Amino acid sequence: MEIVKKMAEFLVKTNFDNLPPDAVVSVKQAMLDTMGVALANGTMAHALDYDDTGAGCQGHPSVPLMPTVLALGEELGSSGKEIITAYVLGIEAWSKISANMPALHFKGWHPTAVFGPMGTAAAAAKLLKLDAEQIMMALGLAGSQAAGLGQNFGTMTKPFHAGNAARSGIVAALLVRDDFTATKEILEGPLGFPYAFYWSEKVDVAQMAENLGNPFTIVSPGINVKKFPTCYLTHRAIDALMHLIEEYDLKPGDIEKIDCQASPRAVKMLFYREPRNGQEGKFSMNFCLSVALADRKVGLA
Repeated sequence: MEIVKKMAEFLVKTNFDNLPPDAVVSVKQAMLDTMGVALANGTMAHALDYDDTGAGCQGHPSVPLMPTVLALGEELGSSGKEIITAYVLGIEAWSKISANMPALHFKGWHPTAVFGPMGTAAAAAKLLKLDAEQIMMALGLAGSQAAGLGQNFGTMTKPFHAGNAARSGIVAALLVRDDFTATKEILEGPLGFPYAFYWSEKVDVAQMAENLGNPFTIVSPGINVKKFPTCYLTHRAIDALMHLIEEYDLKPGDIEKIDCQASPRAVKMLFYREPRNGQEGKFSMNFCLSVALADRKVGLA
């Protein structure tokens, strides 16, 4: 219980005045970027796969967090400073939990859907001004809503995962506020979050509560704003090809074939070799590189 308690107490005591200026700037930039790619809510903000990644999080942190803090903040009449603080702390909890667990992609999970409820529950709990005991249970209830399968990449269900993560975190915090109970040992319990997802691997759970806010992960390593509306695992290859196209004035007729070396995770998740629509195309290295070569850009069209 000490690990979850330590995290909960950190969330309670950290306020806007404790945030470094760089964290506030990063939040504003992330929110502007996410608003720019969103149409309505958490699901729509992920529909283009144009939303950010990074900040030490497995998954896409802004896409469930921004709708959480804006919707709940509006309902509660929260100040801008309170919304920014909740946003930073949601990312901090998400990153510290996920960074100390092996990559979920290899096990078939969608990390945004799995870690997102924990991050959004932390943010929602902060806006609701829950105490440490309540935050522990909010994280516990959020942990039981963690789910989302990678096989749904390239379908409408992938962005649904992000919207569902936002909903799950808000529901967890609101229910606990109204005396709903959940475990206070979601991280270190013998049947807790790490065990359920990594039962065959050792996870250093104690590290999840170390160096909280030192530095805030939204500052270092920071948010990755996307350059292309495709799976982030395609970006390095697209960028490399675009550089070659520009340097050598390459045209489609000049190319016999493209050999692309990629990480094992990219090979695992970009499983569409012959995509049939735009949703599948975002998760096809073949398609993304072909578009880059043919159009000399990779945009929404």
